[in-house]
Amino acid sequence: MLAWAFLQNLFAISICAGIGMLIGIVIGTLIDYEKNNHQEK
Repeated sequence: MLAWAFLQNLFAISICAGIGMLIGIVIGTLIDYEKNNHQEK
């Protein structure tokens, strides 16, 4: 039972990390896009 709880915890952590990475990539891309737009104008 303990191993099952540990696996579920690990799975939840990996999903949260993956979502966090995706959000970070999206925010970084948006910031770069905004910088490039301001430089062109």
